[in-house]
This record gives sequence, structure tokens and C-alpha cells, in this order.
Amino acid sequence: MFFKRKKIKIEKVLETKRKIKELFYKNIETEEEYKLLYAYNRDFNLEIGDYTYTSLILGYNEELEKLIIIETDKDLKEIYNTLKLTKKSFTKATYNKNLDECTIYLNNKKNNKIRFSLLEENYLDTDILAFIEQESEVDSFKDFYMEFKRKPRLRQKEKK
Repeated sequence: MFFKRKKIKIEKVLETKRKIKELFYKNIETEEEYKLLYAYNRDFNLEIGDYTYTSLILGYNEELEKLIIIETDKDLKEIYNTLKLTKKSFTKATYNKNLDECTIYLNNKKNNKIRFSLLEENYLDTDILAFIEQESEVDSFKDFYMEFKRKPRLRQKEKK
């Protein structure tokens, strides 16, 4: 029985990862290779007095220093918004280790910031988030993000 449940879990995780890849490349027409993972945003909604969750697909390319964030539904069927970022797209980016949460402060005034949380695994809250296991993907993304969030320092002009 244990092995049967483990096999079903592995199959569900692989199916989720297949959907992530399919939805990402369907939306982003590119020849470039991106590493992918699932993330989410959680906001407190005053109208309903509870949290609302938004599923996200993160695609990143270390070499090109690009991060693409796709807002989707928990079933990974629809795309609502897409945000393409480079180091020039934001003024500041932070990482909260306690919450495993990233915040990027955008250059544009319309949408001041985007915040998302990383998720190594989710087997229980599948009514609000996708079924996923991605510990190595999260570790790899953290390495990318720590470098990505560093803005290049401007050199001071040498005095003559």
C-alpha cells in the first residue's frame, strides 16, 4: 500500500511539472531554455476576511538574467498575467528567509511590487494550491534569485 501511494504521488508531481512546462512554453514563445518552478502569492482579502491565493509559474534563465512570472490558476490551465523581468525592471528586490518569500519592487508606478512565496512541497492544500514536490528546484531558484536581486553598482568617476 505504501509503495502504491508513493507511486501515485510521484505520478501526480510529474503531471504537475508537465503542466507547468507546457503552460510556460505555450505562453512564452522563445528558443531560450528556462528553469521552471511553481510559486504562489498570498494576500489578505478584507472583503472576505481571509487569505486569497494566486498560483504562479516562475521561469528563469541565469545566463540571460531574466525572470518571467506567470499568474495562473491552481490547476495550471489558464494564464491571467505575465511579467518579464530583467535587472533593469526593478528598483529593489528582497528575500525573507523566515517566510521563504521574495518581493520585487518594480520600476513602473502602476504595479509597485510583486511578492511571491516559494513552495518545496504541497500534498495537502490542493484545494488552493497545486500538488507539487520541488525541493531541488526551489534551492536552485534561491541561488539564482540571490544573484538576480543584486543591482550592479555604479562605479564612481575617478577624480583627476
